Amino acid sequence: WGSMQDLTSWSFSDHENGEQSAQNTREDLVNDLKAAGTIATKKTIGNTLCREGMKSYSVRKVPLLKKAHVQARLKFANEHLSDSVENGVKVL
Repeated sequence: WGSMQDLTSWSFSDHENGEQSAQNTREDLVNDLKAAGTIATKKTIGNTLCREGMKSYSVRKVPLLKKAHVQARLKFANEHLSDSVENGVKVL
């Protein structure tokens, strides 16, 4: 593997300052290590990076609710506060 310093420098992002460098996937690391003559799985790389304190995340696939949607949901909830449980069962 070489040094862990080599692996941890691959994927760095400074979320506190809003700066983000190029991100590499575990698959990128597997391919680079394979080209260097070392065999490692994505799971092994992920476990090693986690053990070194790096966090992984998945990109959000859907946008957050817009202000208009939040207002519409709140309006609906307020209108139906006094509905009975039986009415709620009919909806489901």
